[in-house]
Amino acid sequence: MALTNYKFPGKRWFRLLTYLPFILPSILVVLAMVLFYGNNGWINRGLMVILGTDEPQVNFLYSLTGILIAHVFYNFPLAMKIIGDQWERISLKYHHAASSLGVGNMRRFFGITLPLLMPSIGSAFVLIFLLCMNSFAIILVLGGGIRYTTIEVLIYQLARIELDFSGAASLAFLQGGLSLIGMAILLKGRENRVDQESASKSWLPEKLRNRSMKAWFGLCWILLVLIFALGPLFAILMDSFRKFEHGEWIYTWYWYSELFTWRENNYFLSSLWNSLRIGLGRHLFPPYLVLGW
Repeated sequence: MALTNYKFPGKRWFRLLTYLPFILPSILVVLAMVLFYGNNGWINRGLMVILGTDEPQVNFLYSLTGILIAHVFYNFPLAMKIIGDQWERISLKYHHAASSLGVGNMRRFFGITLPLLMPSIGSAFVLIFLLCMNSFAIILVLGGGIRYTTIEVLIYQLARIELDFSGAASLAFLQGGLSLIGMAILLKGRENRVDQESASKSWLPEKLRNRSMKAWFGLCWILLVLIFALGPLFAILMDSFRKFEHGEWIYTWYWYSELFTWRENNYFLSSLWNSLRIGLGRHLFPPYLVLGW
């Protein structure tokens, strides 16, 4: 893994940027996926120009594949954080001892690295499973109807649409029980983590100059992660400046000026105020409850 084995310029910024998808609201993740992978998204527009066709070439978004990719996009920073931090703490003394005994790279990985990573892999798996099981906005928008309805969405449908509060309550109780079981497994897995000393890291540019295949593979991994993590976010940024006017798309500040223009049906400022006070309230009151505990 490039982040654990190498140092390179901008590594700290790379980490911060790749964590962005996880801190975004889930509805923003849906918007990013639609603008990047949708029928009129950046990927399809680029492919249609290259191939000279008017038909979108990428059509997986409103399917199970699209739902899975959206959740991977949303949660892979969490896995990278949990597993990557543990990987960085694995001491090199194990690998040096194995190398002195003539053990190859593959056997070292499966015999040393992977077993030491298993507690972190298990923790990441359980935590991401719980987050995906409780997913709501992504399933509701990309699910394509009842076919891919999850427990969370079904609770909403029963309580909000069918007014079946008893059925919604039973499902909510079941989901809460599953979440508690998952949290118990997660806490148990954290007890099995092995603390190690941080391993030394090689300088990536130097390894690239020496034509190290491992270093070049790491560079390709970095580029792919950047495209996967930042591509949809870049699509949101660019589309926020686009406006269809006089039969063509232009780039303008129009939408941003509209946000701060005073008019009767402009709900941006009230929405901003509600978001701020809910966010502040959510973070101010829990510390007092903890102090009371």
